[in-house]
Amino acid sequence: MLIEVLNRTNVDEKGTMPINNVSITTAAAVLSYARIHMAKIMLYILENNGTLYYTDTDSIVTNIRLPEEMVHPTTLGKLKLEHTIVQGYFIADKTYAIINTEGKVIIKAKGVSSSTLTFESFEKMYNREVVDATKVSSRRNYKDGYVSISNDIVKLNPTSYTKRLRVIHKDKWIGTEIISVEKDEDETLHSNKN
Repeated sequence: MLIEVLNRTNVDEKGTMPINNVSITTAAAVLSYARIHMAKIMLYILENNGTLYYTDTDSIVTNIRLPEEMVHPTTLGKLKLEHTIVQGYFIADKTYAIINTEGKVIIKAKGVSSSTLTFESFEKMYNREVVDATKVSSRRNYKDGYVSISNDIVKLNPTSYTKRLRVIHKDKWIGTEIISVEKDEDETLHSNKN
């Protein structure tokens, strides 16, 4: 079956397959509407003296309970209460570890195998230490019809995440700030990242 699919697809001389059926405009519209929706919820939290610990396209970690009209386990467009958190480390987008009130440890790490990390790994990253993790890599060869899979050890350096500025106070990482880019009169871009 795999060979049939590969034979029906246009493959270039390097063995890579072109992407013919992706709608970039639809993906951009969905993401934009999700960001607007999430921004309204974040604004509600801030206006009600809440703290935002972590946000993503479809999730928020905060210290206040959201009103019932914003939360439902199955309704599209509403948030589902997944965990009540006792402790957590939020290193970067899709890279965090939490302990919920049931004592369960939940670890997510973008780009690497989460099972190779521990809660202590995230505590080390919070303290700006580099930790090892395993990354599962796959290399596709459409021309010959196979995929090779390997486990590689990679170093996770928490100071290499560059989407936000880290706020350090008394040698502790206490939060992040957005990176703003502004133009001056000469149309030169400046960033607060430096």
